[in-house]
Amino acid sequence: MIMSLCGVQRRSEKVSEWEEAVLSAKFDAYIGWRAQQGPEAEKRRWKAIIELDEMIRGMGVALAGREDGLYERMYRNSPEGIVTRSQFAVVMRKAFHLETAPIRGAVNQIQVKFVDNLFDAFDERQQNIIDWRILLLMVRILKEPWLHPLDHLRWGFALLGAEGSFDAKGQPPFEASIANIKDVLFAMFSLRARPALVALVDTTFHKLSSLNLDLARRARQATTERLLRCTEPKPKKNSIYNNGGNVIDDLICDMALFEELCATEPMKTALNGTAETIGFKDKVILLFCIERDYYHNIVLNRIRMTRRERRIEAKAIKFYQEHQPLKRWRFKHWQQLARYERRIKIKFLFLIRQVITGNTRGAFDSWLRETLLSIRVRDLQRVVRGGLGRSDARWAIFVKTIIVSVQAGIRAYLKRAEFRHRLAQRYWAAAEIQRHARAAIAKRLVLYKLLDHVDREKRIIKQRQEAWRDRTLIWAVRRVQTVYRARIAKKKLAQQRAQQLAAAMAAHEMRQLEKENIRKRRIYEHMLVEWYDQRRQQLLQATLYDDFTNAQKAKIVSRRRAEETEKRKRKKEREQHLKEILEQRRIEEWITEWEQFKKDRIAALEQKLRHCYDKPEIPEEEAIQRKLIADTKKRMKIILQRDTNLELGDARKLALEEVMEQRLKDEERRVEEDQRDAADAYYAAQAAKTDAARIKTEREADRTRHLMASRIQKQFSFFKARKRLRALCIQRFSKEYDAQSQTYYYRDSRTGTAQWRKPFALGIEYDIRVKHRWLVFKDETNVPYFYNPATLEMQWKVPQGTKICQRCQAAFAERFCNEMENFVCVTCYDVQHAHLTQEERNIMSWKVIDGSTPDADTIDLNNLQNFNPLGRHLLKHDEEKKSRRELTISFVPEDVASETDQPVIIPALDDGEDILSNSSSRKDTNALSDVPTLASPLSAMNTRRTKSVSEVPTLNSPTTCLESPESPQSVYGNFSRTSSETSLTSTLTNMKQRHSKRRRRSRNESLLTTAQKAATDYLNEINKRFDDLQKKHAHEIYVAADEPNVSEELFPNCRNGYAKNLAYADENSSLNTNSQSQSKSQQHEIEDSSISTSILDHLLESAALVPPRK
Repeated sequence: MIMSLCGVQRRSEKVSEWEEAVLSAKFDAYIGWRAQQGPEAEKRRWKAIIELDEMIRGMGVALAGREDGLYERMYRNSPEGIVTRSQFAVVMRKAFHLETAPIRGAVNQIQVKFVDNLFDAFDERQQNIIDWRILLLMVRILKEPWLHPLDHLRWGFALLGAEGSFDAKGQPPFEASIANIKDVLFAMFSLRARPALVALVDTTFHKLSSLNLDLARRARQATTERLLRCTEPKPKKNSIYNNGGNVIDDLICDMALFEELCATEPMKTALNGTAETIGFKDKVILLFCIERDYYHNIVLNRIRMTRRERRIEAKAIKFYQEHQPLKRWRFKHWQQLARYERRIKIKFLFLIRQVITGNTRGAFDSWLRETLLSIRVRDLQRVVRGGLGRSDARWAIFVKTIIVSVQAGIRAYLKRAEFRHRLAQRYWAAAEIQRHARAAIAKRLVLYKLLDHVDREKRIIKQRQEAWRDRTLIWAVRRVQTVYRARIAKKKLAQQRAQQLAAAMAAHEMRQLEKENIRKRRIYEHMLVEWYDQRRQQLLQATLYDDFTNAQKAKIVSRRRAEETEKRKRKKEREQHLKEILEQRRIEEWITEWEQFKKDRIAALEQKLRHCYDKPEIPEEEAIQRKLIADTKKRMKIILQRDTNLELGDARKLALEEVMEQRLKDEERRVEEDQRDAADAYYAAQAAKTDAARIKTEREADRTRHLMASRIQKQFSFFKARKRLRALCIQRFSKEYDAQSQTYYYRDSRTGTAQWRKPFALGIEYDIRVKHRWLVFKDETNVPYFYNPATLEMQWKVPQGTKICQRCQAAFAERFCNEMENFVCVTCYDVQHAHLTQEERNIMSWKVIDGSTPDADTIDLNNLQNFNPLGRHLLKHDEEKKSRRELTISFVPEDVASETDQPVIIPALDDGEDILSNSSSRKDTNALSDVPTLASPLSAMNTRRTKSVSEVPTLNSPTTCLESPESPQSVYGNFSRTSSETSLTSTLTNMKQRHSKRRRRSRNESLLTTAQKAATDYLNEINKRFDDLQKKHAHEIYVAADEPNVSEELFPNCRNGYAKNLAYADENSSLNTNSQSQSKSQQHEIEDSSISTSILDHLLESAALVPPRK
C-alpha cells in the first residue's frame, strides 16, 4: 500500500514537471511570435502610410487647419479620438472621393482594399478600432521629412490636445497630459525604442520638478488622485499605448510645460544632438541622434534622401545666383554650338535631297513589290484571325462553365464551414454559461460563511467593549470631578483673555476690511475706465467726421465692409453646409428606395416564377413553366453528376432552387443596371440645369453692367450732393452733451430748438464734433470722476489744464471772485458770500470763466470782463426789451412786393453769401413741368432784389454812424465797497445817469436794427419762395433728368448716363423701380434739399442768385 502511494506521488511529480516544461516552451514561443509580429506590423504600418501620403500629395488634401482637412473631418466624426472601421471608411470616402460605397451602383474594390489594409495596419489588438490622431502624425512625418524632430513632436502634441479647432500654438481650448507626450514619441519612433523613450520623459520630468516647486506640488496631487482612482472597479485609461503605468502620466500638461520639458536635459540633448552631416566639408545636419537611434529604417532612408536633395537644390540655386559671369560664358558657348549645329543641319539636308532624287526609280519599284506582298499578307491574316477568334470563343465558354461550377462548390463549402463554426460557438457558449453559474454559486456560499464569521466576531467585540466601558466610567467620574474644579478656577482667567483677543481680532478685521475696500475700489475704478475706453473705441470706429483724413475714413469703411463680408461669408457657408446635408440625405433616401425596389422586384419575380411552375393559368405562364422545367432538367443532370447519392426528388428540388436563384440574381443585376442609368440621368439633368443657370447669369450680368454704369453716375452725383448737404448741416447745427441724461443732443442755431435724434442730413456714418470740455459725474458711492464727451475719455483725477473749484473741489470753476481772488463755482460763490447783505453783494464783481476746458489755466484774467448782480440784471432787462421791440416788426408774404418799392437802409451782402442757409419748408403751387414757367418768377424776384439793392444807400457797418455802447466794465467797473450811506447814494445817482445815456444810445441802435431786420426779412422771403419752388418740384426735376428729350444745357451732368440705357428699360424695369423708390426714400429722410449738386447749381445760375460755377 505504501509503495503504491509513493508510485502515484512520483507519477504526479513527473506530470507536473512535464506540464511546467510545456507551458514554459509555449510561453517562450508566444513571446518570440510577439517579438516577430511587432516589427512586421510596424513595417506594414509605415508602408500603408507611404501609400496614404502619395494619395494626399496627388489630391492636395490638407492634414489640419482647414474646414475640409483630415483632422476636422475625423474630429466631427469621432471627437473622442477612436474611430471604427465603418466611420473610417466614410471619412476616407468623403475626403478623397473614393468609390467605396454603392452610391452610383459601382464599388472600386482596389480602393476598398486600400482602406481595409490601412485600418488593419493600425488595429494592433484586432478590436476594430484605431486612434486616427496617431495616423495623422505619422503622415505628417513622411509629408515633411526635412523638419526637425522637435517640430513633429510639437505638432503631434498640439494635435492630441486640440478640441475640434487645431492650433499649432496650443491655444485654449486645449487639454493634454504627460501621457500624450509619450504617445507622440511612440507614434514617431520604432517599437524597440519605447522603454528608452519612457525613461527619457520620466527622467526629464523629475529633473524639472526638482527645479519647479509648483510642478512638484502638482505631481504629488496627481499621485494622490491616482491612488484614489485605483480603488475604482474599472480605472480609466489615460493613454493610447500604455495603461497609466506611471503616476505622472495623469498630470495635465499645457504647451508651456511641454516647451520646458523639451528645453531640459536630457531631452534637450536627445532632440538636438547631431549624428550625421551631409559631408566632410559640408557641416549641414543630415540626421539627429534621436532619428538615427529610434526612427524606423523606412522613415530614416526617406529623411536622409529628402534632406540631401533639398541641400543639393539649395546649393545649386545659390551657385546660380552668385556666379553670374559663368552663366554668361555658358550662354555664349551654347550660342556658338547652336550656330555650328545649324550649319551642319543645312549641309546634311542638301545631301539628303541629292540622294533622294538619284534613287527615285529604285524606290518606286521596291514600293510596288512591298504593296503587292502586303495585300497577300492581309488576306492571310484575316483568315488566321477568324480561326483564332472562334477558338478563343470556345475556350471562353469552357472557362466560364468551369468557373460557375467551382463557385457553386466553394459556396457550398463555405456554408458548411459557417454552420460548423456556429455550432462550435454554441457549445462554447453553453460551457461558459455553466462555468459562470458554478462560480456564482460558490461565491454565494463563501459569502454566507464569511458573514457568519463576522457576526461571531462582532458579538465577542461587543462583550469586550461593555467590560471596558464599565472600567472607564469609574475612572471618568473621578477625572471629571478633578477637571471641573480646575475649570472653575481657570474660567475667570479665560474670560479676560477672550475679551482681549476679541478686541485685537476686531481691530485686525477692521484693518483687513479697510484694505479689502481699497482693493475693490481700485478694481472698480480700473473696470470703469476700461468700460469707457471700450465704448470710446467702438464709437470712434463707427463714427466719421468731415475733417477726417482719407486714411481714417478708409479704415472705418474697410472695417464695416469686412464685417459685412464676414456676414455674407458665414451665410454662404451655412447655405453650402445645408446644401451638402440635403444632398447627403437625398442620396441616402435614394439608395434606400432602390434597395427596397430591388427587394420588391425580386420577391415579385420569385412569386411569379413559383406560381408559373406550380399553377400556370395563361399561355405565357405555361411557356415560363416549360422553360423552368427544361432548365431544371439540365441543372439536375449536373447535380446528379456532382453528387450521385441524391434521390431524384431531392435533386429536382435542388435544381429548381438553383435555377430560381440564378433567375433572381439576373433580375438583381438588371435592377442595378437600372439604378446606374437613373443616377447618370439625374446627374446629366443637374449638369444641364447648371449650364442653363450659368448662361442665364451671364446674360443678366451683361444687362446689369450697362445699368450699373448709369447708376454709378447717379450715385456719384448723390455723393457730391450729400457732401454739400453735410457741410450746410454742420454750419447750422451744433452737437452738445446733456449731463443729466448722459446723452448727446443737437441744437439748431437758427431756430434755437433742440432735438435728441441726429439730423438726417448727416446720414448714419457722419456726425458733428462736441465742444472740448470736461464734465463731473458721480458713481454709486458718490465719488466724483471726470468725463470728456468730445474725446470720450474718462479719468478719476482732475484733468490737466482745467480749473477746479478751490472751495468744494467737486466742480469746475465758473467765476473768479475779485474780492477773495479765488476760482469758485456758482454755488460756492453764493455760500462764500452768504454772510454779506444784499447791498454789499450788489457792489461786488466777478469774472466769468469756463474751468472745464483744457486751456482754462492759460486764461489771462486781465482780458476778461467784470460782472456783478446789479449789472447782470440790467443787461438782462435790456435784452428782453430789445427782443420785445424786434417782435413788433414783421412782414407778411403778401406785403413783400409793396414794401420793396420803398427805400430801406440795409447792410451790404458779403461776397459768396449762402442764400440757401435760410431755407424753409413752405410749398408753392407752381409746377415744374415747364422750365420757362419756373424761370419767370425767379427772374422777377431777382429783378426786384437788384432794383432795391441799387436804390438804397449801403452801410458797411453799424458802428460807422453810431457810437459804440460802453461795455459793462466801463459802466460798472468803478464801484467800490463802502460802509457809508452817503457814498452809496451818490454811487446810485451816477448809475442812473449813465443808464439813461445808455437807453438813448439803445434807441439809435434800435432804428438801425429795424432797417437791418427789414432787409433781412425781405431777403428771407425771396429765399423762402425759391426754396418752396425747389422743394415742391424736386421730384419733377429728378424725373426730368431721366427723360431723353430734356435739354442738355439745363442738365449737363445727367444727360449722358440715361440716354444710353433706354434700350434696356423693358428688361430692367424692376431694377429701375427699386432704384427710384430707394432714391425717393433718401429724399424724404434729409431735412434740407438733397437733389444732385449739378442740377441745384444750374437752377441757381438760371435764377441769377449765385455766380456761375467755374
